[in-house]
Amino acid sequence: MAVTEIWPINVRLDKFIAYVVNKDKTINDSYEALQNLLAYDTNELKTEKKMYVTGINCEPENAYKKMTEAYSMNDKPMPNIAYHAYQSFRAGEVDAKTAHEIGIKMAEQLWGDKFHVVVATHLNTDHYHNHFAICSTSFIDGRRYHDDKASKARMRSVSDELCREYGLSVIENRKYQRNKNYAERMAEKNGMPTLLSQMKEDIDRVISQSVSMKQFAFYLRQMGYAVNVRGREEEPILSLTPPGRSHPWRLSNHFGQEYSYNGIFDKIKDNERIPPLPEEKPKRVHLRGGAEEFMKVTTLHAIYIHTLYQFGLIPKKNNNRRIPVELREDILKLDSIIEETRLLGRNHIDTAEQLSIYRGQTEETISELTEKRQKLRNRLRRCTDETEISRVKEKVSEYSKELTRLRREVKYCDNIAERSGILKEKLSLIYEREKSERKEERKNEQFR
Repeated sequence: MAVTEIWPINVRLDKFIAYVVNKDKTINDSYEALQNLLAYDTNELKTEKKMYVTGINCEPENAYKKMTEAYSMNDKPMPNIAYHAYQSFRAGEVDAKTAHEIGIKMAEQLWGDKFHVVVATHLNTDHYHNHFAICSTSFIDGRRYHDDKASKARMRSVSDELCREYGLSVIENRKYQRNKNYAERMAEKNGMPTLLSQMKEDIDRVISQSVSMKQFAFYLRQMGYAVNVRGREEEPILSLTPPGRSHPWRLSNHFGQEYSYNGIFDKIKDNERIPPLPEEKPKRVHLRGGAEEFMKVTTLHAIYIHTLYQFGLIPKKNNNRRIPVELREDILKLDSIIEETRLLGRNHIDTAEQLSIYRGQTEETISELTEKRQKLRNRLRRCTDETEISRVKEKVSEYSKELTRLRREVKYCDNIAERSGILKEKLSLIYEREKSERKEERKNEQFR
């Protein structure tokens, strides 16, 4: 089994080639170990030592010169001077000689007709892997190498064919799944909702309520999603655009093949055999003051408190509340929103004027502490007494920690000034939508 990747290089070409042909990574160290073990003659051993570096359309020693000449053939210099491709084999599945042989064959098939290439097999890890330094410009006609999805797919295909030829394993039916960003991973780790988790929850709920794909799409559109189906009739591609987003998300990439069009179709088909559950009459909950009273409140703290209520964080009995679609894109900012709420409550800040005053006072404190810390650092340069040095360093550390906290609060103040208006507008939209839904519900009750 081998995995492949390719990416452009826009650093100095000589340094890039030097990395690829690094002797520390390409010389077979096992021969040196064998010399120590059997006390072979050094001169004889040198004939057995191997460097796994091969040039295609050039020699490794003159690759830099050849690639530079080819690169200058194009009248329109591009930022990418070369491309760096990579082919890695499973540990223990292939020896260095075979790995290098496969790498040479792959380079000849993919780039050997037009480009200078250096193939180097690195032996410095527990799995052998090939590096390819590919000139970005053809020495035949001066045209650029075009790196796109099709060329990457062809590289994987050629690599898989060669692996089969040599009896190596191959990843069949490759499934692409999008990598999660840091904010999503941390939110999941801390058990907090994410946009993807809310989206999957919506999809699962709609699947359970639908008996046809048409009904499935109808319910999702009612929730604010844009539904798009394209591709071949036997295997359509289903993607959704969440509320507030501009680009569609392919479901199978995020949630696996069971959430492809055909996977969802099979789930919905099973619903036809399940008798529908009796519909529960929604329970009315009356809050003191009601949402109408809240909408009259304009304090910053109240806006943030109600935002956390909509997220289901307060009160604790509210943690099963569904997050409104208007706030879905703010899920990844939830940590910041919580800290900003604490800052407003801790310092009794209700208005933009109070926020501005607090920020100014914090900036003044930062300036004072910075000056005091600098004086202590200056004293350290002249101090010779170890006890005094230790005491001063401890005080400097205290000032540094306090400065970090204060600078974070200044950042929270800036976020509040920018975010509070947006949150208030979203809360107003939630109120208007829920008011309209309640009105529609009362209207429908008259015909039950």
